Amino acid sequence: MRPIWCLSVLTVSLAAQRPLPMEAPIQRVRLHPDEAWVTRVGSLRLPGEGTHRVVVAGLPPGLRLEDLQVRAQGTPGLRLGDVGLVSEVRQVQETPEWKALESEREMLRERRDGMEAQGEANQQELTYLKGLQAAYDKEISARLTTTTTGTSAVELGKGIQVRMAELLTADRKRRRDLEKLTKEEARVDAEMRKRTGEQRTAPTRVTVEVTAPKEGRLELELSYRQRQAHWKPTYEARLSEDRSRLDLVLTAAVVQRTGEAWDGVRLEISNARPSLSLAVPTYREGETVAWEKEGRRYRSTEVGTVQAMTNSFVVESRAQIAAPAPSPQRPAAPAAAAVEATGTTIQEASGLAATFLVDGIKDVPSDGEPHRFRVLATSLAPTITLFTTPRLDPKAFLMARFETPQ
Repeated sequence: MRPIWCLSVLTVSLAAQRPLPMEAPIQRVRLHPDEAWVTRVGSLRLPGEGTHRVVVAGLPPGLRLEDLQVRAQGTPGLRLGDVGLVSEVRQVQETPEWKALESEREMLRERRDGMEAQGEANQQELTYLKGLQAAYDKEISARLTTTTTGTSAVELGKGIQVRMAELLTADRKRRRDLEKLTKEEARVDAEMRKRTGEQRTAPTRVTVEVTAPKEGRLELELSYRQRQAHWKPTYEARLSEDRSRLDLVLTAAVVQRTGEAWDGVRLEISNARPSLSLAVPTYREGETVAWEKEGRRYRSTEVGTVQAMTNSFVVESRAQIAAPAPSPQRPAAPAAAAVEATGTTIQEASGLAATFLVDGIKDVPSDGEPHRFRVLATSLAPTITLFTTPRLDPKAFLMARFETPQ
């Protein structure tokens, strides 16, 4: 019994060392003005106690460890260990994209062979019909000199003409189809030449070590930075028909060229830049505040004004200055102001940073084109003014004045 027990322990040890592949589809994307963080979530069942290696393959090429964040949860006592990242370098001929191009090229070649064979058959039939037409014309000429032409001979001549017209029409259509086919073949050949010049591809594979006290469920959350994606804000202002409400709409124009499609994901829109803080600094009274921009040095004694302009300050202890007089109180926002639930604020950082969760599930293809998503809508009660300049323009204009929302 003792050798059998040792063999079972060895089997369990080898099973614990075997990598566990995990499928982790994209679930959410957080977009910043100059980059994006893509989050994939996957789950599997750990076979037992010990340290296991979980492998997530097929990630975009060029990822680095500093672009990676990993979270694990599951069985109580689960511990997250080392995280490894390697590039799966392989020849371009081994990739699914190259094989798809080869299949498409083979299909186009078969279509061309079929069209060319059909064209040769049509030409042979046309040659035969032309010979038959010549013999028919000669026979009709001989009969017209001696007797009247029969009905069957006339019908034969019409049938020959109709068939020749069908063949000529089919040949013209076949030539147009061949021109389209030539363009498709040129596109496929150009794409294959481009991929051949690349020589190889290197998708990323991530290996995560987790230690579990027992068999149980593991949920892994993998986030990585993509610098080929960004968003820009666009704003719309619309006055209602009864002129009692002004709708301000914030939309996000999302552009991504990451090479992977974001299908069925939750979008988070953030105005924060990870490399730049949007926190508004505070200063004590009696300090001179100076700041530098594009190699030139500016100086101001109005501390409140400087705080609102930029967050790259240099504080210097100089002569005491008086604090600025308090600004007059702004009038309260109209009671009719309301915010439409088109986006949810999921995070409010100190200062000017904010993150919004776009409602619903979105699709963002990797086509480099802007895709607009509605983030937030606010309704305000404006003050309407009518003005005109009759000498310059006979039309009258409406001007809506309102307090900027806090």
